[in-house]
Amino acid sequence: MNPLVPEAIYGLLPVTVRTSDAAAGGALLDLIKVITTQAQYLDADLEQLYDDLFIQTCAPWAIPYIGELIGYRPLRPIPPQDATARADVADTIGYRRRKGTVAVLDQLGFDVTGWPTVAVEFFQRLAVSQYVRNHVRIGNACVDTHGFQCAADFDSAFDTMPRTADVRRIASGRGRYNIPNVGVFVWRLAAFGGATLAAPDKPVGSAGIGTAARVGAGRYTFDPFGRDVALVNPSQPLAQSFAVTQRANVPVALRRDALYVELEARHNGGGSQPQFFGDPPVFVVYDGNRQPFPLSAICCCDLAGWTAPTEPGIVVSVDPELGRLMFAGAPPDPVRVAYAYAFGGPYGGGTYHRPPAAHEGVAQVTTGFASVDPATLQQGVFEIADSGTFDGPFALTPAAAPLVVRTADDARPIVLGPLTIDAVPGGSVTLRGLGVRDGIVVRAGAASASSSSSASSLAVTDSAFTLNVEHCTLCGPLVWTYDGGGSLTVSHSLCAALRVDARVTVSVTDSAVDGGADVSPAIIGADGASPCGELDIAASTVLGTISARETVLIENSILSGVARFERTQAGCVRYSYLPPGSVTPQRFRCQPDLAIDAALASYRTSAGLAELDGATVALRVEPVFTSRLAGAGGYLQLADAGPVELAQGAESGDEMGLFHGMYNVRREANLRFRLNEYLRIGLEAGVIHAS
Repeated sequence: MNPLVPEAIYGLLPVTVRTSDAAAGGALLDLIKVITTQAQYLDADLEQLYDDLFIQTCAPWAIPYIGELIGYRPLRPIPPQDATARADVADTIGYRRRKGTVAVLDQLGFDVTGWPTVAVEFFQRLAVSQYVRNHVRIGNACVDTHGFQCAADFDSAFDTMPRTADVRRIASGRGRYNIPNVGVFVWRLAAFGGATLAAPDKPVGSAGIGTAARVGAGRYTFDPFGRDVALVNPSQPLAQSFAVTQRANVPVALRRDALYVELEARHNGGGSQPQFFGDPPVFVVYDGNRQPFPLSAICCCDLAGWTAPTEPGIVVSVDPELGRLMFAGAPPDPVRVAYAYAFGGPYGGGTYHRPPAAHEGVAQVTTGFASVDPATLQQGVFEIADSGTFDGPFALTPAAAPLVVRTADDARPIVLGPLTIDAVPGGSVTLRGLGVRDGIVVRAGAASASSSSSASSLAVTDSAFTLNVEHCTLCGPLVWTYDGGGSLTVSHSLCAALRVDARVTVSVTDSAVDGGADVSPAIIGADGASPCGELDIAASTVLGTISARETVLIENSILSGVARFERTQAGCVRYSYLPPGSVTPQRFRCQPDLAIDAALASYRTSAGLAELDGATVALRVEPVFTSRLAGAGGYLQLADAGPVELAQGAESGDEMGLFHGMYNVRREANLRFRLNEYLRIGLEAGVIHAS
């Protein structure tokens, strides 16, 4: 019996008392309920007070107090999981027990940033004078030139070549090999996909197992769009905490020679521990029976010239550095593959988690557009569970009701051919997680044409159509010719140029719009010449020119081409980069305006300076990207050699552009702050970008 249950306490009273109380209206029972309620509050408070003694169970308000007891110094929070520092406080004792070791620096780097991390004590790799009679250390004096691995690892976290001393400070990013120096290599590009998604219990064609793109007779690319995309090692989690990070735990780029040597050893019956083709392997190619090709039938080589080896028994040749495959005989149809690629974050149509909206409800699961009756694909929620490619063109004919076409977690379906959407008044289409090779066309459907012919005075608000593009990759342009008005929302997507009717409100958030070149149109009207309508941009990168009627807000973004807005009396552009010559509403803390103003102020207060050249200052702060090639791992990642004004120029002090929401600057600052606490006395650490 629970003593805090009112009915149980009331039942202990004599029957005569309960009878009298019931006759009087139950006042005594009500009093007991009030007393028991307060007792329950007191009991719960006592239990919580006990729980508050432990970091694992304490209330959020108690976390900073427990942290204060052990001298915990809080970090700058990383959204969206920034509510408490519970895990960080809980791990502090474990960190301090291992203070000064390489293992704690590896673990600290991952826990603070979420990036795979390798700590290197550079003083262990110094070439030193030795007493060769009694204490010979070959690794500190000689370079192993017998194999390829030593040269392949040059200047990386796994470089074992001995060096002479470098007296420059590692904290400045210049020096490395010296007695007090410790380098922390971080991989900012994450690995997406991998053979771990292609478990034996999953059928071929399920999420994580994609279809290679055919680019010629017997010639394929791992990338379903037909691009040369390098393969990376699908990083494996550490077996236990505070274990030293190995090569298998980081998303290193795969090399031809390393994979070739291991495959040759496996072909010759070598019994060494597999590094790349263990369980799981770094990539899998499936045959026509939906079974992985045996390793004896695979060869890794250079396919830059599409010249496959002619060794007997080799069925498929793989070039991991270009992401190419070539078959010696008739290839299976389709060619299914599982592999990992690198990118800076969960953007575009890729193999990562995409939480569905709460209001969408249960979806009808399908394997693709071709397996659904077009008559039923008009409203409701449809989920594609296949990572294959689907030959287009395809047309969506939505009704005047919401239609959602989304992909399952880790699925990456690709539409080969244009995707046409027949817009109708009051309709709404949401695309989430798709890849479309030849772009999207939004046109007036049959219902729209009949409505406009019968009611030419229909208001724009009545005829509006809504298109939401979320977590998608569009290799072709999105062309909106439907003239009934509406809204286009692009979020967490990688898109080609947008050509949108002037009656449409366009919103681009956490996305990239690539017009091809800085002088090519990226966002413009549907006819490719006139301006589009209202355009709002947030935390995005736009490669190419922009021509629009007006804007309400552009913030934390990089616009590489000239942007021109017809109406400049209203709206604001803030914490963004716009090239000289742009015509925009009022700006607030934008580049290169800030850099030019700072140079002008320095010029006015300093004597003996040459005449100020604003064009030179503007040229210095132009964005520099690791790569501008779509599909590359470093696509639109700000280069280390680029201007700091863009890398730290957003409102929060983080980087402008596509990866603003990754908070990379904040992660690295947190790591630098925390490293100083766990280094041995006299040592200095530097953060080195491995990717």
